Parts: sequence; structure tokens; C-alpha cells
Amino acid sequence: MYLMAQYLRHKEGRKSDFEFSGLKNIFANMHLLNIMIAERIKNATQTGSSLNAVIQLDTFLGMMLLVSEEQMAGLRHLFVAYL
Repeated sequence: MYLMAQYLRHKEGRKSDFEFSGLKNIFANMHLLNIMIAERIKNATQTGSSLNAVIQLDTFLGMMLLVSEEQMAGLRHLFVAYL
């Protein structure tokens, strides 16, 4: 979705972010939000299941940036004809 939005911005002559720095910023903000939510859950409950769910979500979020960059680099050979 982010990539499509950047493409449409580019077609309209607007500034585009094909380096995904804006997406990385969104993920960083989501990480901060997850930390705050985890703290509130920790203070509000006696069980750890809800806290564990937020921690797992945040771990998945952190991995998304690593996986996407690695996968994009791994897919580069499929686009050689366009480069």
C-alpha cells in the first residue's frame, strides 16, 4: 500500500519516497506505541498473556523491516530486464 501511494504521488509530480524512509518512520512510531501499550497492560493486569501478545506483535513488526529489505535484495535478479 505504501509503495502504491508513493507511485501515485510520483505520477502527480509530488515528492515520492521510494527509499521507504517514511515507512520506516511509521514502523518506529508503531514500536513506540507498542511499548506504551505493553506498559499499560503490564500495570493493569495480573496475567501475562495480553502482554505477550503485544510483545509478539512488536517483534513481528521489527522483523518486517529486516525481512522486506533482505527479500527485496533477493528479488533484484527478477527485475534485471527493467534495470
